[in-house]
Amino acid sequence: MKTNRKLLLMLFLMTMSLYSCQEEISNPVVESIKAIAGEDQAVKINIEVILIGESEGVSGSVQYEWNFKSKPLESESQIEDQNLPEARFTPDKTGEYILELKASKGNLSDRDELKVTVSNQDPQEPNEPEEPNEPENPSVLSKDINEDLILEDVHEDNAIPDYIVKAEITVNAKLTVKPGVVIYFEENTGLIVNPQGIIEAKGLDSNRIIFTGKEARKGFWKGILIHSNSDNNKLENVLISNGGGGEFLGVPGIKANLILEGTSISASALNLRRSTIMESGGYGMYVKGMSQLTHFQDNHFSNNLSAAAYVPARQLNMLNFHSSFNDNNGFNGIETGGELAHPSLVTWPAFNDGSKYLVSSDIVVKSGLKIMEGAIFEMKSDKMIQIEGAGYLDATGSEVNKIVFTAHNKSSSGYWKGINFTTPSPNNKLIRSEVS
Repeated sequence: MKTNRKLLLMLFLMTMSLYSCQEEISNPVVESIKAIAGEDQAVKINIEVILIGESEGVSGSVQYEWNFKSKPLESESQIEDQNLPEARFTPDKTGEYILELKASKGNLSDRDELKVTVSNQDPQEPNEPEEPNEPENPSVLSKDINEDLILEDVHEDNAIPDYIVKAEITVNAKLTVKPGVVIYFEENTGLIVNPQGIIEAKGLDSNRIIFTGKEARKGFWKGILIHSNSDNNKLENVLISNGGGGEFLGVPGIKANLILEGTSISASALNLRRSTIMESGGYGMYVKGMSQLTHFQDNHFSNNLSAAAYVPARQLNMLNFHSSFNDNNGFNGIETGGELAHPSLVTWPAFNDGSKYLVSSDIVVKSGLKIMEGAIFEMKSDKMIQIEGAGYLDATGSEVNKIVFTAHNKSSSGYWKGINFTTPSPNNKLIRSEVS
């Protein structure tokens, strides 16, 4: 009897042991990972930001990766020690930087974000009243410039203006603006470069020149108007913003950050390179009459209320492929129209960012014209392209990048008049182009 009881007890213990093993096999430990990027921060520009990331839910070695999800326009900040839990970067522009931390182990991964808000002031302690910002007094410009003048960079901090314009002033001599100079304009003021004047504002990639409104809103001041046709007029590595708020005397109906004034017999001239034209209450730039873009290279137009720029047909060949007009403008491209009559063949470019042409008045081609593949022309109502006299049109696209001529408003057919060839030139070509 005792032997049977012992056998039963042993069988019971073996059964429980097997059941326990099955429990362990059928219910394995499941790992998960959680990335923790840390708390949002508020810092001052050009001060190093320390990023401390961590993870929860797993043990052992974890891989980390920090990246920017977004950062202010033109910021060139880079993350150091990007693949370590503790990384760092130095913000070079004011605004918001959104950073993402990815934590991973094997097939497990998770992401978390934090926001770094960068300003020109030291961050305030909690519940501490904010001290008023009292920058050093800038020099005041309120009189016409009748003798050669050089404006020097007074303050290293671009948030502090070096000069403030309190009246509409004219330039009747040579105005030289050095790299890093910041000029604020009071409401409804502007800068006029008269025929006898010259403006030379040459900034650096790392130290731009800024012309802007005292208040950061579209149309706060009038902008810059150039009457001078000097080859020495130069704007390089310049930022012009918040102009286009009013019309200059003698230039009715035009509001823009930058205006090249001209008529059918007179002209102004400008070399514009590596500059940003933004936040205008009208056009970014307006080239009028016989005015000349002596050079135009790698410029960026953004957030302007009207078209990025108006450039007459006779000057379209001065634009370059790498300039950008497709960034939240009223029309993301170049408005144009008028007569083309050059002594030799010219080329109208397409644009790297997909910017278009808006034809708001008839284009009359009286000389040789070649259009680059990928160019897109949107025609306004009842407008046309006329090829006449000694003119010819070579619109040769490719299978990948056709040349397109189409209506600005595609809601109905018969919207624009079309392309009219009246010349017998064998150079007239429409190849891999779309006319609709």
